[in-house]
Amino acid sequence: EGREEHRAEEEEEGKEQQRGAKGPAEVVAAIVVFNQVDMLSYQVESIQTHFQEQTEILVVINSPLGPLRHSFLSVCKLYGVRALIPPHDPSLANSSSGSVASRNHSQAVNWLWRNVILPEYPRSIFVLLDPDVFPLGPVSIRSRLLPTSRRTGREREEERRGRGRRRG
Repeated sequence: EGREEHRAEEEEEGKEQQRGAKGPAEVVAAIVVFNQVDMLSYQVESIQTHFQEQTEILVVINSPLGPLRHSFLSVCKLYGVRALIPPHDPSLANSSSGSVASRNHSQAVNWLWRNVILPEYPRSIFVLLDPDVFPLGPVSIRSRLLPTSRRTGREREEERRGRGRRRG
């Protein structure tokens, strides 16, 4: 009974996080996490500090129920980022071919794309990051996507100097 209560609390907390702020973010950065809770804090701080566009961070928690998932939810709440918990696929638990972890990660990314990114952020730039990859200095995602010839002289100069438009 206690375990079911704990599970219900975590699921409700996850639903609360899912109802987080939606909006016209220029960039949506998504991170699928499984077991590196400490790394998530560094990554979120780095993105919030160095991405120059208005950015919404989505954390897809792909960990099983329990203390690890609860820790991820706590980090998301602390930093004000949206936590998402994809539906569990029981068929993966009995899988005998390929890497179960890899297939589970792929399903989480597919779920995110179909159920969150396309319907809620159709005009935003979408960035999918591994949990151990984060910027160490200022970066403009938009200008990285433009061919060099389409960037203005000012954008190229600011990028060269490590500066750029700051988020508002």
